[in-house]
Formats: sequence, C-alpha cells, structure tokens
Amino acid sequence: MAATLRAKGFGGRELARDLESVKAGLSRELTAMKREAAELVATGARGNMRYGPGPRLAAKNPNDDRLPHIRDTISGQARGVVSSHPAAKVWEFGGTIAPSGAPIQIPRLEMAQRAGRDRQDDIERLMADRVEDLLDRNV
Repeated sequence: MAATLRAKGFGGRELARDLESVKAGLSRELTAMKREAAELVATGARGNMRYGPGPRLAAKNPNDDRLPHIRDTISGQARGVVSSHPAAKVWEFGGTIAPSGAPIQIPRLEMAQRAGRDRQDDIERLMADRVEDLLDRNV
C-alpha cells in the first residue's frame, strides 16, 4: 500500500513519519494513563488495608519489626498497584505464615482488588478523557 501512496503522490514518507509520531505519543500517553489509573486504585487499596499497631520502632533489638506498615508501601505504577512490603501479597490474597513456628492465618483482604472494582467508573472515565485528548492533539 505504501508503494501505491508514493506512486499517487500522497506523501507516503510524510504519512509514515506522522504515524510514527502519533505512535510515540500514544505509547507515552498509555503509560501515563496506566500510572494514573494504578494510583487511583492504590489510593483505594491503602484505605482498604487494616491499620493496626504496625512496626515497633522502640523495640530493644534494632532489627526487630523495622518494616514500614503495608499501607505506607502501596503505590501505583505503570505496571499496576505494587507494594515493597514482603507481607503485602499475603494480606491481599490471604494465607498462612509461621514467623516463630506457630501458624498464623491471614484473612484475604483484597485491598487492591476491591479498590479496582470500586474505582472502575473513574478509571474508564480517565481513559476515555486521555484518549480523547490525545486524538484532539494529533488529528
């Protein structure tokens, strides 16, 4: 088809260059959109996390319980909602841990999953607005 466009004088090279420009803009826009949508969900997930006593900063052993609270480690990134806390997945999906040999059952909280369902309309509106803005700038 490109040969046909060149043969008819439609400026196939210019068209290809314009399409590449839109492609690059679309990629950046989609990345920003995913990051913004993930942050919407992360905000809701932080609110869904139980907020108990958290770390004991006054512990006698300086290595004892120095992790930040899970709620404080949840963030939205282009790849999705993430947490650097090693126990975040257990609290999201539930499970059993045995830190001192005695099993502790952790309930399934679905912090991020519930937040995603609760914010679905906001995410759809965000995506529609961002795509519309991109089209307005490039078409």
